[in-house]
Amino acid sequence: MHALRLAGRQGRRSRRPRRKTRRGSRAWSHHRPALRVAFPAPAGRPALRGNASRSQKQRPFLLMSDSPKAIFLSYASQDAEAAQRICEALRAAGLEVWFDRNELVGGDVWDQKIRKQIKECALFVPIISANTNARAEGYFRLEWKLAVDRSHLMADDQPFLFPIVVGDVNDATARVPDKFREVQWTRLRLDETPAELAARVTKLLSGEALEAGRPRPADRGEAAFGEPALQRKNRKRERPVWLRHAWSVLALAIVGYYALRPLWRERRSEPETVSVAPASPVVAAPKPSEAHELVTKARALFVNRLDTTRDDCALAEDLLKQALAKDPADSEAWAATSHLHAYVLLRRWDNSDVRRESARQAAQRAVRLDAQSFEARLAYAFMLGDTEAEGAEKERLLRSLRGEQPKDQRLLRALAQTLNRLGRIDEATTLLDESAALPGGDALALYDKSLNFWFAGRTVEAEAAIQASLAQRPFTGAQLIAAWYAVDLHGDLAGARALLARIPPAEMQEDRAAFFAYYVEKLARQPDAAIARLQAVPRDWLDDAWYRGPKARLVGDVLHAARRPAAAAGEWRLALRQVDERLEANPTEAGLLIHRAQLLARLGEKQEALRLLGTLSERYSIDPVGDVPVWVTNLNSWLGRKQDALAQISRALKSDRRAVNYTAASLRLDPSFDPLREEPGFAALIAEADRIEQAAALAARPTRDWPKNPELKRAIALIEGLDAIPDDLALAEQIVKPIVERSPTDLEAVTVMARVQAQFMRRGFDRSDERSAQARLYGERALQLDPNEPEAMFAVATYLFSRATGDTRAERLLRRAMEVDPANPRPGRMLADLLNVIPSRRAEAIVQSQENVRRFPNDALTRYDLARHYKDQGRYEESDRELDATLALAPLPNAIAWKARFQFGLRNDLAGMKRWLDQVPERVRGTERAVFGYFLYAAFGGDAETGLAALRSFTLKWFTDFEYAGPTALLNACLLERQGKTELARQQYEAALLEAQRMKVTDPTRIWLNHAEFWPLLGLGRKEEAKLLFQRLIEAQARPYSQSLVNGWWFTLIPGALLLGERDTALELLRESVATLPESRASFRVRFQLDPRMAPFRDDPEIQAILAEPGVK
Repeated sequence: MHALRLAGRQGRRSRRPRRKTRRGSRAWSHHRPALRVAFPAPAGRPALRGNASRSQKQRPFLLMSDSPKAIFLSYASQDAEAAQRICEALRAAGLEVWFDRNELVGGDVWDQKIRKQIKECALFVPIISANTNARAEGYFRLEWKLAVDRSHLMADDQPFLFPIVVGDVNDATARVPDKFREVQWTRLRLDETPAELAARVTKLLSGEALEAGRPRPADRGEAAFGEPALQRKNRKRERPVWLRHAWSVLALAIVGYYALRPLWRERRSEPETVSVAPASPVVAAPKPSEAHELVTKARALFVNRLDTTRDDCALAEDLLKQALAKDPADSEAWAATSHLHAYVLLRRWDNSDVRRESARQAAQRAVRLDAQSFEARLAYAFMLGDTEAEGAEKERLLRSLRGEQPKDQRLLRALAQTLNRLGRIDEATTLLDESAALPGGDALALYDKSLNFWFAGRTVEAEAAIQASLAQRPFTGAQLIAAWYAVDLHGDLAGARALLARIPPAEMQEDRAAFFAYYVEKLARQPDAAIARLQAVPRDWLDDAWYRGPKARLVGDVLHAARRPAAAAGEWRLALRQVDERLEANPTEAGLLIHRAQLLARLGEKQEALRLLGTLSERYSIDPVGDVPVWVTNLNSWLGRKQDALAQISRALKSDRRAVNYTAASLRLDPSFDPLREEPGFAALIAEADRIEQAAALAARPTRDWPKNPELKRAIALIEGLDAIPDDLALAEQIVKPIVERSPTDLEAVTVMARVQAQFMRRGFDRSDERSAQARLYGERALQLDPNEPEAMFAVATYLFSRATGDTRAERLLRRAMEVDPANPRPGRMLADLLNVIPSRRAEAIVQSQENVRRFPNDALTRYDLARHYKDQGRYEESDRELDATLALAPLPNAIAWKARFQFGLRNDLAGMKRWLDQVPERVRGTERAVFGYFLYAAFGGDAETGLAALRSFTLKWFTDFEYAGPTALLNACLLERQGKTELARQQYEAALLEAQRMKVTDPTRIWLNHAEFWPLLGLGRKEEAKLLFQRLIEAQARPYSQSLVNGWWFTLIPGALLLGERDTALELLRESVATLPESRASFRVRFQLDPRMAPFRDDPEIQAILAEPGVK
């Protein structure tokens, strides 16, 4: 178990693959002022008029149209010597060359001339070299940009960009425009003989340069020769432009090669002989070469094979060496060699730099030999890393290859693993399922899917995937993982042994099988059986992803657990010698140093072990009070730092990936935890792990597919949207209403209508008596139709909660709904809300909210509710943390609104408050909570127009949000008064008073409506009437009074008392609030400073004394 958790992954070096293009030749890269080349007319054809230099006697033959255009050769100034040789060679071959050293002068004329040439040239040939790579700036880069800009105006099939690589330049790191990568590049290779190049040219000129997939003349049933002249002429005109002049481009490559030969050292002594046979009308299928047959045999040993052993890989490597000896230029053999190295690396049988570099070199050689080979490019992609930019490039290349072979299962698995390591596990899962669904299945894809889920902490899905893999084909790897899950997740030792018994004995000699079998026997506390499992491996060092280290350390651990200390110490000393021997060659290798620290601690050399722990912690930035690797915790337990170890396990259990580190079964059974077993807190850790795993299992259950009716499903989606607005609920009601009218006893329809009506009330969009009656009617009817329908229970409980009545019944319904539908997070969230409004049960609300988060860690609303309850109970730091966690899951508008309020309430940052408010999605920015946030920003900050603009977007006369329930006109009045528009403010105060009194008529018992009437009366100067209402508010207020740090302040009792002239009451409330929440002093001081209404009270000595920090005079 712990060995798995010690294992780490190593990144790969950055490499960029060549991109496959629409044209069929090779690929590569570019620079500075230009050489311009024009091709001469072929024999028998009149030369077209061109702009050759005066020294040239022959007119140029141009590639694009009848206009005098030519070839533009772009290079860096450091490559001038090579460019000069190319120029001379081309002129010697009778080609016209424009060269800036002879024909141009500097300045604007020179610049304009180059721009004109790029605008008019037929072909743009950038030369890419080590010099272009080394320069971040240069005139050649302007030339490249101008050429790229011009290419955007051309048809896709029009040849224009023709990059050439000179010298030893790695295409993966070439600094070129992206547009260059959309076309094939040509490399003048250093290891190529003239004969080889000529052979390729001969093949191209004989017809093999045609576009891939385009029929050749012989394929069309036409003779290659002997056609009438007119037909031949027409056929030439029908060919694409690039093909009609392919010989010209190839001539440029040939001449360039010979021009640059003196700069390079040839690597082969004898050129190969090339012969070109005449075309035959009937061509028999060629017999595979000996090299090809060897490659096929080698691939069969490890490609898409489920139970490959290291001996299979050794044989495959021998076969591939034979293949390369017979044909060192076989691209497929090099690709297979790279695939084999990558496979060995993946299995971690050899994770050395030598092996990794061999894989990379083989992939690059394969691509150089055949840039169009699928296998070569796939091998190249395999060697790219999976993170950041390199991962994005790997994804791009793999998707491109998928376009060619969409059902290649190796490719699908590789792309899935890349996406998974980029954090896109759901996309990866889709690809793996696609591969598994292909004819014949793909047990390996399901195996990968299982491990992806395991390392993501999704253990239920991991188990389901491995069972699906075994159902397709019970191969050894899947049986081992199933055995691991059986013992590590469930403590099922018998089940794990039964799975291991199905594996052939020969395969139990492999490192992973032996380690897994050892682990099972270790947890069963059968030391002799565990040691026997390890002795099946004929090596003293296990080399697998799940454990890499000396066997002797594992043997020592089980002997120690069996209370055989002398024998254990002997094994540990042997292991230490083996580790030290390897450290001589690799003195900084982390895995070896970790083994050394562990062994020293076991042997009692604690000071040296502590020193190593400190070194490793510093090197890898390990925070001892944060998330630490398991080996650190294990080492702490051996060093006697038991409380540190217990605290680290407790923190790890709260991680999403907790099962990778600890499970209840492993804590209960693994002897590695024996040093902690007698500690008082250890049993509590096991209980906590049990509870977390049970909750995770419930959360992983498939969600109930309800409702079935698509229209009703649409209605539910509308009311449950994270950014739902009143219009969404109104539309949902319109969708459901005709269905209910047609089928008044349809359980689904009635229940959905109950949910819609209750949601109007729950969100505060409509709490009228009419809405309340509808919610009650449909909710009770749904329960009558089916008393066990959890959605009906939830709807009725929502109604009762919103009416603040029937708490006992609401709680009973919610708990029953949680039992019936445990995969639904909503009943648990509502239960926490219910407990939060009952003063005596608010602590239970936090516990329930925390449990909800443990059960549904990825549900944004569940985390948001925990943040709200922390806020309501004054636990602002925890609330702020949970708001951040919520926003990491989804851009929940209410979470953004509260972040804005925290920015002002906790940090006194009005500008920051405005920045957060501006992040609220546009469609919900006109809802109550966001609009009230803008009101507060405007009222305190003096930016009244911003607040009034927000209020104009809110079209209702009444706010029904938890933070402010009152007339919209009151908010308008306050801001107009802030602007000095007293008459307009008075009109709004009067409108607010009328609206408040109208609402009181509907239900005079609602105490909160006194607030809505009090403030308009105060604004109108009707203080005597306001005093009567204020007295009722004071009598109804729970004492001691506490003023929240993040509430609105503007319409609270303290400023109300001061403005009403009730100074003594204000001072009393202020003292109580500061005593209850001492940190509120700073908040109050800012409110008094920013609220213009408080100007007369800012210098009040008693207020200043109350708000002064203790000990500060």
